[in-house]
Amino acid sequence: MSNTLHRIGKNVFSNWAGFAVNIVVSFFMAPFMVHSLGDTGYGIWILVGSLTGYMGLLNMGLSPAIVKFVARYKSLGDDLMVNRVVNTILAVLSIVAGVVFLASLVLSYFSIGLFKIPPEFNNQFQVLIIIIGLNIAISFPFAGIGALLAAAERFDLSNAIQIIVFLLRALFLIIFLKLGGGIVAVGVIVLTASVTESLLKTRFSFKLFPKLELSRRFADRDTLKMVAAFSSYAFIMNIASRLAYQTDAIVIGAMHSVGAITSYSIGSTMIEYLLTLIMYMSTTLLPMVSAYESQKNYEKLRQLLIIGTKYCLVVILPVSIAYLVLGETFINLWMGPKYGPTSSKVLAILMCGYFGHLSQSVTNIIFYGLGKLKYIAYLNIILAVVNLGLSIILVKKFGIYGVALGTAIPLFISGYIIYPIYICRTLKLDYLKYLRKSYIRPLLASLPFLFLILLCHYLIDINSFVLFALVVGGACIVYGIAIFYGVLELNHRSIISQKVKSILAAVGLAKNADKR
Repeated sequence: MSNTLHRIGKNVFSNWAGFAVNIVVSFFMAPFMVHSLGDTGYGIWILVGSLTGYMGLLNMGLSPAIVKFVARYKSLGDDLMVNRVVNTILAVLSIVAGVVFLASLVLSYFSIGLFKIPPEFNNQFQVLIIIIGLNIAISFPFAGIGALLAAAERFDLSNAIQIIVFLLRALFLIIFLKLGGGIVAVGVIVLTASVTESLLKTRFSFKLFPKLELSRRFADRDTLKMVAAFSSYAFIMNIASRLAYQTDAIVIGAMHSVGAITSYSIGSTMIEYLLTLIMYMSTTLLPMVSAYESQKNYEKLRQLLIIGTKYCLVVILPVSIAYLVLGETFINLWMGPKYGPTSSKVLAILMCGYFGHLSQSVTNIIFYGLGKLKYIAYLNIILAVVNLGLSIILVKKFGIYGVALGTAIPLFISGYIIYPIYICRTLKLDYLKYLRKSYIRPLLASLPFLFLILLCHYLIDINSFVLFALVVGGACIVYGIAIFYGVLELNHRSIISQKVKSILAAVGLAKNADKR
């Protein structure tokens, strides 16, 4: 048991470390890239990523299938089935890789005229599509092998490789952009970094699976059928996610202007950071949900839903309030006053929609654990289509704000209405009881934080990151006290108190030892 807990703790810590490095580096790199490439250049970079990102759907959920089935057969000591699963999936992904590269060539050829791009950027736009398309094509078979690290529960090793390559990529981006490189240079650096990361993961994967062989003789139709039965709904979920979250830049580029993508992406990127943070929290509950489901312990699932939703809100609320009240101030300091007024409005619109969606993160994990993905997958597809349709309609009248509204409205409906009602019916939980126990106390505890943020916003000229950090940090201290005494479960409060006391005691002993 202690070894299992140690392994879980190491993997969770490595996930958080990778996320922290990504956030810190991206925080400094984003304004540097925007100012180096300009609005049009950066907008093209975002647009190409959105366009070619759809090719990633051709993964069809096969990489997660490797994790699931390899982990299963590895635990059973069945090396033959491990080889069959890996080689069958790699055979499919290799074919897909060829299709993706050809598709990028076709897309590059026909892309001119589809988007409002200045003529002087046409050649760079076409070349960049080919480079990123090649990157995605190469990533398919490599991702299949790299997934073996996750199957072996070596998230620490995978994250260590990602962090090192990510830092090196950032360094080379700075050097080449300083030397006057443009979006094509950025694409080449990203491609090189991606291939380097894939090669390193492949090398370590073969070390962890010494009996792994790459041969066509292991690929067979029966294994493919088994894998496809699992990956089909994951594929549908990927399509819905891509339609919902990756079409905004395409709509703006096609119906408004490429330069406007930059202002939109600044606000949406801040939402993505919060989305990733909540995802790392909620996904750790999946094994627990699966265990309760196997025991048919629905009372525990109901408790997990209530407490998990409440704790997600504890994280979401202060970030949401800071985004809504101080969003423009932060963006002015981060990206420059040119972007603050526009990007902060995009951020505010998206935040209103995403708040309900993010608060239902535990609900999503419970549906995964219960195996109830069919209806959720189709629901997400419907919402994604509505998202796209509204964005196309509203962009004509409201510009990028209309695109933000098109994204926010379906999220608002699903997060505040559909998901809460559906999970309560599934777990036979009273809807009003769920809202009362999950939402009321965190909302009340956030009022002092809201008051302090508003007070500082109107009384203080927050003109530096240091002052911004002091304002938000001071409000967070008050918020933390309110959460500790007003929201946390008694047993969790007791555990935290004991941990703090043990840390203080250890520090006191260390000081006494130094004095001696």
